[in-house]
Amino acid sequence: MRINPSLKCAMFITGIFCMVGGFEKPMTASQTLAPGSYVKKSIEAVGEPALIEALRSLRFETRIDSYRVLDDGTMRIDSAITKPMTYESVVVNKDRVSRNSLGDERPVIRSEAERLRILGRFYGGLFTLRNFSSDLTALGEKGFASESMHLLGFENEVIRGTFYLGSKDFLIKRLVFTSRLPGEEGLEWSYEFSGHTLTQGLRLPGTLFFSQIGAGGTGAPGPQPIHSLTVNPELTANDFLAPLVSIPASQIEGDRLSGQILSSHFADTHWVGLMSNWGENEITRMGWRNGDLLLVNCAGVQFTATFFFLESQVDKPSVYDPGNALVYCNPTRFPMFVIQFNKLDPLARFEELKAVAVLSAPITAQRIKAEAP
Repeated sequence: MRINPSLKCAMFITGIFCMVGGFEKPMTASQTLAPGSYVKKSIEAVGEPALIEALRSLRFETRIDSYRVLDDGTMRIDSAITKPMTYESVVVNKDRVSRNSLGDERPVIRSEAERLRILGRFYGGLFTLRNFSSDLTALGEKGFASESMHLLGFENEVIRGTFYLGSKDFLIKRLVFTSRLPGEEGLEWSYEFSGHTLTQGLRLPGTLFFSQIGAGGTGAPGPQPIHSLTVNPELTANDFLAPLVSIPASQIEGDRLSGQILSSHFADTHWVGLMSNWGENEITRMGWRNGDLLLVNCAGVQFTATFFFLESQVDKPSVYDPGNALVYCNPTRFPMFVIQFNKLDPLARFEELKAVAVLSAPITAQRIKAEAP
């Protein structure tokens, strides 16, 4: 199976981190600190403790996500390929975590819900251990190519987590979660924080890198710069009500699925990637099966494409031949289905599609040949 070039890049970056990963070394008595001391040092590393304690809310953005967080861990994450066209929104509260993905709202459960709650507590503590004073256990020290880090762990019946603190500056450089639930063995989420600079008198990360292991690929969108960070913005209870999205849901009209283009990419190699607003719910209702042939119409330009529910399920190498297209989803990266040409020939055909496949352009698909069961 061939891999989407963007995912190859993400896997390569994650692989580099793993290769330089490091070696365990025991901590000596002189190096060992009580967990409470690490909490204090992580706060002092970011800024004056009085500034951290005065935090009541936080707002920041990455390339895709916009975060609104309260100091108690209540959090909202809005995701948009092209802002402000939100395709997904997640609201995190102590008693409930819910996600609206492409207009389909559902509760978030199991380890993913617990991970998001803990992440909200971390961001609500301004990237420090302020909200974890009673939960931590010192695990030792781990050496990396660039520096050694102190490891502090926490766990409950759902999830196990580890904070990585720089051994010299005590800034939190990495946060790793591992599920403890049956059926989720090997599922791991990793957040890396780098490029710390002074922002509003506080030493905060400038880059976030996320990866997810054990769910069909790394799920890593690559390093994302953190920007538009504001401490104590005015946030109200209305900011954390039911999650809402701003893009319209796709529609089923008989045997045809209608939607719109959310983003498009046309490479010099004639590689084409079109991201639709087709979601899992509508695709499931269409009844399409892996290998089905679809007729796709993008703003009047028609072509055929082979359907696969997941990119990892592609089992026909011919769909990657020049001129062929496939429709698939990679849910560890985005919930939307994409249409991909590895090479669109001839040039006139490439330019024809490029001219119409713009933001919000209409796109439809219907099955014209079913794969044999």
